[in-house]
Amino acid sequence: MGKPDGQVGGRTDKEIRRGREDKAVIQDDGIGVHGLRLGGEAGSPPTRLGRTPRLTAGDGLKTGDAGSPDMNRNVDSKTEMLVRKPVAEVFEAFVDPGITTQFWFTKSSGRLEAGKRVTWEWEMYGVSTEVLVRDIEKDRRILIEWSGYKGHETVEWTFEPHGKAATFVRITNSGFKGSDDEIVAQALDSKGGFTWLLAGLKAFLEFGVKLNLTADAHPKGLESG
Repeated sequence: MGKPDGQVGGRTDKEIRRGREDKAVIQDDGIGVHGLRLGGEAGSPPTRLGRTPRLTAGDGLKTGDAGSPDMNRNVDSKTEMLVRKPVAEVFEAFVDPGITTQFWFTKSSGRLEAGKRVTWEWEMYGVSTEVLVRDIEKDRRILIEWSGYKGHETVEWTFEPHGKAATFVRITNSGFKGSDDEIVAQALDSKGGFTWLLAGLKAFLEFGVKLNLTADAHPKGLESG
């Protein structure tokens, strides 16, 4: 099995981009793909595991003559999950790398703070990405820029209290570029990667279990089907 081509959680370790006016929204019935892509040419469609999510009409989604989305508009990949822990605890799990490394990347150069640059590493794959923290609102929102498939992308986490003991987490990845097929493939891959991320977060915070989803998605010596 080849090394990763620099793509984790739905993006490469190249540069960073943003955008979010009119948009199509990637929705999914469940876990469909994983965001870590192995091998292949730069910019090639990501490896997919399991069920393929569907593209549904969202705010500003325009369809062409054949009923396909107009990819001249932005496409967002959105992933959501209820985590049965208080919002302060869930928020801290993403800003404190000592916690995040228990369920996502394996190494970080520092805690997330507004205006700060950090590096995240997935050492088992030899992959890293530089992250610029654009904004943080304590217990409410994290906004970063990082290296994307074909340039700069943004990732936004929002945290909404659900009663006193649970938090609804929403992750939005924006700014995919390329042909229509490439944009859809990137958004689907991102959706799958962040689904695994939220599943790992939920298991770790609620039950203290480390599922090793990122590492076990592409075990050494096995190729994805």
